Amino acid sequence: ENNVYWGTEEIYFAKVSGRLGFSFAGGTDNQYYENDSSVYVTKIAPGGAAALDGRLQVNDKITSVNGTNLADVNHEMARRALGSDPTGIKLSLARKCIHIRLVSDKGSYGLGLRGGADSNTPVIVSRIRPDSPAASHPDLLVGHELTRVNGASISAKTHNEVLAMIKG
Repeated sequence: ENNVYWGTEEIYFAKVSGRLGFSFAGGTDNQYYENDSSVYVTKIAPGGAAALDGRLQVNDKITSVNGTNLADVNHEMARRALGSDPTGIKLSLARKCIHIRLVSDKGSYGLGLRGGADSNTPVIVSRIRPDSPAASHPDLLVGHELTRVNGASISAKTHNEVLAMIKG
């Protein structure tokens, strides 16, 4: 039971040394994907503001910046919106998500996870054990972020709370 859907998130982070720490492409005059004028994150600078915050991801679609809608804007208008606040930025994002269903093997899924609300970082797949239910799923990769477990959001859950939700 795999389906792709767009998840949404709003994030705020402060600039570091006056910079956001990510690159973007898109706009009506600079399409990143053919026939799509949306604005996308293309690179996260290591050690930059976005990387230190940890929530922004390459290929995230930026739908608004500090309340300014980025639908049908050109690249320069997107650049101006992204630079409009000298201290930080509030982004509304859309992210392609995949619903994956795993069946445990004797109580194990073969996943290693890191992160959680207690460390103020997203929950990320850090390890996939070979010959496990997780390894048999081609759409699940190390580095993927978990956003829900059994349909429930994990955004405010600690690492141990997420593990308990997975174990049921």
